[in-house]
Amino acid sequence: MPAKKSNLNNASSKGSRRKRVERAQQLPEQIETRNAAERIRTAESRAQESQEQRDERRQQNITRTRAARERNIATSYSTSTRSTKATDQPLINTCIIRSACL
Repeated sequence: MPAKKSNLNNASSKGSRRKRVERAQQLPEQIETRNAAERIRTAESRAQESQEQRDERRQQNITRTRAARERNIATSYSTSTRSTKATDQPLINTCIIRSACL
């Protein structure tokens, strides 16, 4: 299976925007039909892949998942660090003022 194309700046193409609009307007029955057809296509393509192709696909999934988790952890860490720094600063100032007042 070929690697997915990267869209580095997350700009949507006209085709992807069109599909997104079409999918947003679909009824639940249409969504279920589309999902069932996609499951069938996926099962057929995976049934035809060799062991090497399967291993390669699974390794790519592992790598992609690991990278996404690392980005998520880094984002969570930087967000929590920023919020901690924002709350620590007034506390430090308050402690300094209190000790000076005592």
